[in-house]
Amino acid sequence: MNGASIRLADAFDVADLETFLGRARTADPEGAVRLAVHGEVLLVTTRLVPGAGLFGAGGVLGLRAFAVRPVKEPAEATAPGSPDSAAPFGVDVVVAVDAVMDRLARMKRTGDLDLPVPPVQVAAPWAGHAPPRSGWEPLGVLQPDALRAVAKAGIAEIATGAGGP
Repeated sequence: MNGASIRLADAFDVADLETFLGRARTADPEGAVRLAVHGEVLLVTTRLVPGAGLFGAGGVLGLRAFAVRPVKEPAEATAPGSPDSAAPFGVDVVVAVDAVMDRLARMKRTGDLDLPVPPVQVAAPWAGHAPPRSGWEPLGVLQPDALRAVAKAGIAEIATGAGGP
């Protein structure tokens, strides 16, 4: 993946990704992140709560989706549409959170929207687990006030540890 980059839509997404990964780093200081581009969507997955056993069963993953724009494909990247392609340029890597955070800090300083894909991949047992992209069915209805209260408590807990609001 040397030379590959992912173009985020705007500066808000750069800041949002930095916030998401900053909070993930609070949960796992030596954590990893999976960057997978599918069409014009970047899926960013990281482990928030470790599981048990060899494959991390019962762990909790965090997932954020970002709109991306096509950028020039490096010559060594996977050809779009090939079986190995995650489209548009075959980006599907697991890298250190710190490596992405360093790049995001540089992007914020320069105003750049192109996220260079870190060249060094890392092993993360949870990275092989991903929620299905189709086949979801409703199982029930949550009361908005109850969901809001639980979400705010969780957000506050993570944000406090990450130095956020």
